[in-house]
Amino acid sequence: MAKTCTIIKAGRADTYGRPLLVGQSYTGPDDEVFSLWQSGFASVAGAPGAFLPATDIQQQVIAQSNIPFLIMPGDGAANGCQFTGSGGAFTLSAAILAGNGGLLAGCYAYFSASFGGSSLPAGWYWTEFSSDTEGIVYAETYTSGNALRPTTKTALTPNLSGWVTGTTNEVVGPNGFILPAGCLGKNGSLTQRASMAGSTSSEKRFNCKIGSNYVYRLCPTNGPVGDSMFVMSCKDSHTEKFCGRSGTTGPTGYGIFGTTIATAWTFSVDTSKDVTLNYTLQQVTSTAAVIVTRFDAVATYGE
Repeated sequence: MAKTCTIIKAGRADTYGRPLLVGQSYTGPDDEVFSLWQSGFASVAGAPGAFLPATDIQQQVIAQSNIPFLIMPGDGAANGCQFTGSGGAFTLSAAILAGNGGLLAGCYAYFSASFGGSSLPAGWYWTEFSSDTEGIVYAETYTSGNALRPTTKTALTPNLSGWVTGTTNEVVGPNGFILPAGCLGKNGSLTQRASMAGSTSSEKRFNCKIGSNYVYRLCPTNGPVGDSMFVMSCKDSHTEKFCGRSGTTGPTGYGIFGTTIATAWTFSVDTSKDVTLNYTLQQVTSTAAVIVTRFDAVATYGE
């Protein structure tokens, strides 16, 4: 059977290889349109029920990435990242962690505006570490949706030089992931898993947000390397949400044990309509070097 959708994000093509354009009305086989809708490239009237009864769509992958995101560290003077004056080549005054070069051999690194003495805007730039303390930044950037490795790499011009000053602001990282209307039902849940790394000092934050609401906050300080899982539950309602094992300031969640219960919080967001998941990163000091190595979000339907 055929189904019609509206393209809301560029980056996909039809069965003949023709690009699907934002705003375009496209009709295709159920499985193709379902894939476009589930991955956030299209909207479908009445989804998920337009494909199957909602009770039959038990789980959906909402967001997923295996490409690391890093806020490049630097105090602007003697610590962190320094550009060498040769394209986008840089050195670090010390390794973020031993072995981080392999982890960051391909990643998106955030730099503040005018970094390296350039007029370049702030953003997430494709970066490849060649060792724990050396690498190259390229011109390709990430803006939204699924993070992909660039098919080509463009050298930065002019040659960059000087020390990086890392931002301590909350920075929007992976973003634009659609949580489809009704996919949680009134008693479903959104499971979030994340892996992090970074320096062994100062707090590093990785957050998932719906609008201004924090779905979870992962905030390790001295022990940044690890994995955690959080669950946002519906409270017999499309709007009331409960985060019972997610702490607002510390690393909590499944896989972490202790003697106290993390302070829970509730918030209101209507998931009977499409909402968007956005992820943010933040380092409390300019050299904390927060790294999100991977993450995913899975929606589970509940009556």
